[in-house]
Order: sequence, then structure tokens, then C-alpha cells
Amino acid sequence: MTFVPTGVTSISAIDISGLSGVQGAWNMEDNVNDRSGNSLNLDSGVSSMDYVTLNGKRCAYRASGNVWARSTHDSALNILGALTFHHLILQQSTSENGIFCGFLGNGAPEAENYSYMLRTQSGTNKPQYYSEHGANIPSVFNTTVPILPFRWALYTVTRDGSGNVNFYVNGALGGQGNPASTTLPTGGTTAKFYVGGGTDSIGSITGFVGDTVVQNIEESAANVLAIAQQVGVAP
Repeated sequence: MTFVPTGVTSISAIDISGLSGVQGAWNMEDNVNDRSGNSLNLDSGVSSMDYVTLNGKRCAYRASGNVWARSTHDSALNILGALTFHHLILQQSTSENGIFCGFLGNGAPEAENYSYMLRTQSGTNKPQYYSEHGANIPSVFNTTVPILPFRWALYTVTRDGSGNVNFYVNGALGGQGNPASTTLPTGGTTAKFYVGGGTDSIGSITGFVGDTVVQNIEESAANVLAIAQQVGVAP
């Protein structure tokens, strides 16, 4: 079975060598080590983590109930201004509530505005950017593109220094706007970075995770498309 667009024969990890502002990068190829140079390895003690190769891409299977995370609060990933998330995944269902990747608290309210993430909800079946603009006051920004089950997808969200968001699916713009009047996070002291799930009620994703990259810049539309083409998911 093929999980790639017509005309594509293989999927690759994101080449970070030419990218600016890379704070964390995890290609999930037989480990959960950070290849950004910041040594932000994810927790590896997930009992059901299996590594497989799909369409030439080594990836990690994330079963329901388990997530990967940083064990501590990391300032390198607590990005308060311009931001880009890239997440390469082969999702198995459109009916899940789950976090692809993001920075969020431990379930207890903090005074700071600390949560921001790339996620999906079963009611919309679309990728979302979620941001708190005050303690436990959320805003959600949906793309116009539905989740593509059993297809490799590269979801990219960019945020500028004013909180304006662009959302891309496989290099194509799927929506843009400002989810709230003030969407930029202001920090937090216990929040951690998660991949594949989180600690709140949104929960976890079931599927094959191929790559996650975090940048502290707003990546350009041209570069987002070039990354999708390099990975092998651009139409």
C-alpha cells in the first residue's frame, strides 16, 4: 500500500541544514534524539514505541496513550515570539482528539499564558493551531484542509511577532489569521514540549510520526513549500 501522493516514491526527513532558528528537531529514526544541536532529546521510555519504515522513511509508531516529551521546562522551546512548527505524520484516523506537537502545561493553571500547539479535534477533523491568550483562555484556529488519514502529511504552522498565523498542509496554505487579539504566549515555569500527545483533555494521536522541527522564526511561504518538496509530500 502506498501512503504518498501520486508520483512520489519516497518520504524523507526534513533537512535542517539550511534552516534558520532551529531549536529542536526529532526525526524519530530509531531514537528520539534532538538533531538541532541543543541536546533536547525526548523521553524514550515508551513501551509500545516501535520503529518501522514506510515509503522509505524510518518512523516511530505512536500508540494510543503514550507520548514523547521533554522531562523538563526548556527555555529553548518556550518560544514567545515568531515561531514555526513542522510535523510530519501518517495519521490513522480523523476521529481523534490529539496533539501533534506543542508546548503546554501540566494540567494545572498557571498565571502565565503558556500553551501553544499544533493539534486536531474529532469534531472538526482538521489540523488546528491552539493558543492561550490568558490563563486557561484558549483560542483555536482551524485550517480549511481536512486531515488526510493513511497519507503522509506535513503540517506547518507559522506565527509572526504579532500573533498572526499561517497554516500549511504539504506546503500549501490552508488558512491564515489571528486567533485572538493577543495570542503571543508570555511564558510559564512548568510547561513542557510534547510530541504525539499531551497532558490535557485533547489527548494523543495514533499513527506514524516521521519528523518534528521547531524554529524560533516565522518561516516564509516559499521555504515551507521547498521543505514539503524536499520531504516528498508537496503535490
